[in-house]
Amino acid sequence: MFLDILVWPEAGTLSFIGAFLFIGALLLTFALFRYAAYKRKRREETIDILMHHAYDRHVAGKEIQRFRVFLNAMEDKHLEDFRQAFSHLRKPLFIYARHHPDKDSVRLYQKLAVDGLGSTMDGLKDVHRGEIGLAEIDSARYIFYVADIGEQLEIALPSSAPRVQGNLLRAYMYRPQSGGYKVMFTIDRKSTNGHYFGQITSIEEAEDRHRMAFMEIDGKIRGFIPETGMEPVGGEEFASQDRLPTNAGPAGSGKETGGEEKREIFECNVYLEKISDRAAVFRADLDIMSYNRYHHLWELRLTLLNGVEFMSRGTFSPLPQGYHRYLFRFLETDPAMIDELKKEIEANQPFPERMN
Repeated sequence: MFLDILVWPEAGTLSFIGAFLFIGALLLTFALFRYAAYKRKRREETIDILMHHAYDRHVAGKEIQRFRVFLNAMEDKHLEDFRQAFSHLRKPLFIYARHHPDKDSVRLYQKLAVDGLGSTMDGLKDVHRGEIGLAEIDSARYIFYVADIGEQLEIALPSSAPRVQGNLLRAYMYRPQSGGYKVMFTIDRKSTNGHYFGQITSIEEAEDRHRMAFMEIDGKIRGFIPETGMEPVGGEEFASQDRLPTNAGPAGSGKETGGEEKREIFECNVYLEKISDRAAVFRADLDIMSYNRYHHLWELRLTLLNGVEFMSRGTFSPLPQGYHRYLFRFLETDPAMIDELKKEIEANQPFPERMN
């Protein structure tokens, strides 16, 4: 039927009506294509905004990969809700965590959905209403949330979880600034709706506790532009060329004007001081903060002491102490590289993470 409309009408009494319908069908098709393109672009922009929000909350590694999967599965109307208020992420993230009960889900939720968490977890006073944790019951894992905090702690398990036998519950909880904790709850009272009331009796550091080590390693930092074949340019040469406008947009967003726009990639040597599984402190020979206007994502490349080549993409910011000292936060790192980095940290007199 639709294809018949697109056939140019023959001359006759109905030629005018046929032409009108034909042109109308073309305009409608064009409008539909434009609307679909707009919706697609809007969705991409919204996901980009939400990903940058996650980066700002120090979501990285497996967690950022999981967050992207979560966003890609969301309908447009939900993404728009998240864009209007990041707090709207809380309930969908909780539902997602319940369907994916593991430590990555706990870490992702704690970073994006819970505000005001302290740097460490030492007891009941450090627990917040609304945060979640991971409990293991009969060799299966379940996400619980803290329903209330009073004289006793009230935690809620999903209805699918078996009833806790005995008066002890082992759990995993997380603090973004310090890492994971193994928590032991003593259950004093049980309700019929999956709610348990009790106290925290012990807290230990979990294996994913963030640790760091001093490592004097030379490396390189360079601006990252996706799918570019351009050669890197050193700091002094880059500054002398001054080919980019001062209002340069995000990496990859430049428009072509009369041909292909030239964009050099800044690169310079850095000297690592210390490193953890999510950030590094380094020195540079020059002030590199001004180059942040040219690149919004950077690559840090190091050869670890054990010979492993390490690379992470992220952002850097200046540190108040010292001269030309910077903190590089890992945002996009191969999980296998993080595992190698953790092994190297543990082999070089590790201590609790403190980046300054």
